[in-house]
Amino acid sequence: YSMWKKIHQVDRLFDVKFVSVRLNLDRYVLFNRPNRPTDMSTQLTGNTCYFQTYLFAVLCKVGQLTIARDGRSVDVANVERLEEVAVRICRFLLDFFVEETDRGTILMRPLTNSNFVADFYRFKVAPYHALLTQYLARYSDGTIPDYEAQYRSVLQYYQETKCLHKYGKFTLGGAMSSSPNTKSLQIVMGANGADRQLARADYYKYRAATFMFGFNSNIMAEIDNFCEFNSLRKNQLLRYYGELHPAINGCAQAIVEAKGATPYRDYYFMALFEVGQRELIDLHHYTFLIDLCAECDDVDEDLKGRVGVVNNTLLKHTFFSTCKRNYEKIIKLSDFQKTKKFREFLHYFMSIRWHQDFIALGFPDINPKEKDINSLTQTVFYTTDLMRQMQHRQEYDFEKECINQMARNTMRQYTSQYDAQLDMSQKYKVHAKIGHGYTYSKYNTLMHFLNVAQSYWMNPDLSNISIFGKDIRTLLA
Repeated sequence: YSMWKKIHQVDRLFDVKFVSVRLNLDRYVLFNRPNRPTDMSTQLTGNTCYFQTYLFAVLCKVGQLTIARDGRSVDVANVERLEEVAVRICRFLLDFFVEETDRGTILMRPLTNSNFVADFYRFKVAPYHALLTQYLARYSDGTIPDYEAQYRSVLQYYQETKCLHKYGKFTLGGAMSSSPNTKSLQIVMGANGADRQLARADYYKYRAATFMFGFNSNIMAEIDNFCEFNSLRKNQLLRYYGELHPAINGCAQAIVEAKGATPYRDYYFMALFEVGQRELIDLHHYTFLIDLCAECDDVDEDLKGRVGVVNNTLLKHTFFSTCKRNYEKIIKLSDFQKTKKFREFLHYFMSIRWHQDFIALGFPDINPKEKDINSLTQTVFYTTDLMRQMQHRQEYDFEKECINQMARNTMRQYTSQYDAQLDMSQKYKVHAKIGHGYTYSKYNTLMHFLNVAQSYWMNPDLSNISIFGKDIRTLLA
């Protein structure tokens, strides 16, 4: 017990010496190595450590191991029983999926746990299939089970049986907050790796130090696809969900009631994966409204009004450059509201179109405790047209030269990411038949077919989602 306590307290035990212990066996019984019977067998594939543990447990229990008198070897009291059990284990694994019972009937187990030893697909080259069949051929008197026949029988079962499961109706109840408390919410204060934290798996557990820092070009330029871009937007909106709730709440019903608004929302509609997280479900629908209002002219007035209310609320948390000769200065919000850019802000802020016209420049690290508000302590929006002109210009003014340097570092990658147009005229229909066909998991397990689009697969909202007790990425791998 004292040694066990030390193992959990220190990395290395300098006062403990590890010595190899041999098995006092003179024959091969599956649990040891065929060429060296005194050694325990080792796992043959990377994902069968659990099976090796099982073999060791059977060896201890059935073989009735005891420490030999020399203290350096282990005696096996029941070798004959071990041989009998080894044969039964081999037959069980090879007969597992389609087993003939004593009554002359067939017992089928096609829907099994994915972690089994003898791979079904490509079983002829699977190391454990060869191990089991070779052991039976050498040490048993009976016939070797035909694994190929099991393979054909299970495929036939899938082809002939159209409905494998029937599930009762179920509902999702109970709200689960998607905004962690202050102890578990992690603040991001640097652009290095921020795209992974703010826009990928578990993005709602992280938050940019300030609202504007979340749009920093050093972060935005590292966004790889639309799914991550959409997740970043939802992360930003979660910060002020309490203020935005009156406008965002009910977006789903408003979209359904609006004429001509639903044909384009499939790409955004991943809310079913956010089980019980009301905030993220609402933001799923709202991010669809952002791009719908930015790209379509004939949008329902109620939907436009919701976007306008949200953007007007977010205005007080943003900073804009004057975009004139003194572009290093931050314009007052009262003056900004008199410009044409303010109408653009209300209409399509946070959309792809917005990021084509504006770039947020700032240092890649931020100090949230800094009280001075200027273009060097904060991330500020500039027009992309202005910064294309100024990025290679050398200025004697320190603030302008810093801003130009920021643009030189990220402008090319940023504009290449967001300089594109959304085509709202494309129409498509997606059909996914669940319950028809079959596929294989990453463990080569024959299983039911479940198909998703590649873009959905990359969506970080798929992370930590369980289906029938298994992680969805394991099922879809």
